[in-house]
Amino acid sequence: MTDNLETKINRGVAWTGASQAVIAIADLVSQLLVVSIWLTKVEFGIAMMAVPLYVVLDSAADLGVTSALIQRDDHTPDRISTVFWFNLMVSSGLFGVLFLIGPLYGRLQGYPVVGWLLIAYGGKLLLQNVYAIPYALLRKELRFADIAKIRTAAYLVESVARVALAAPRDQGPPGHGEARPPERALM
Repeated sequence: MTDNLETKINRGVAWTGASQAVIAIADLVSQLLVVSIWLTKVEFGIAMMAVPLYVVLDSAADLGVTSALIQRDDHTPDRISTVFWFNLMVSSGLFGVLFLIGPLYGRLQGYPVVGWLLIAYGGKLLLQNVYAIPYALLRKELRFADIAKIRTAAYLVESVARVALAAPRDQGPPGHGEARPPERALM
């Protein structure tokens, strides 16, 4: 292994580790704030009815196609475009299914908000197409420092947004006032 490649890999591992630590801490703190201050145990339990499906939806949205970009060396603009449009079609299809099935699932669970959480996650699947191809190409080029910086910034924004969007707007300080209906708390 050449010194340059070894140095690049070592720096990439360091950047990735530091990024993961910052992401994990920001994620933990923001989730603890939301769960401990603004959600009751019941509201949290209701939200968790949708979360197990997120992993399945993420896997279905990609189907390993972006990983194939990393593995293969014959990247042409046409091939990259095909992967992008394929992923967009798959995630659009999933969004459509979630848009139709989500409300039914929410009603079946007894909490319509669960369906809206699934629809919102379908929207996330659509948006992730914006970065999926560039992310895969950066990984292929071993540009781990760039990836770590982008991921850290994105997750910090996500954590701040999570807290900001979960904060109640029509009540006094956290922990005061009447309990909110689950639909209001989780929107």
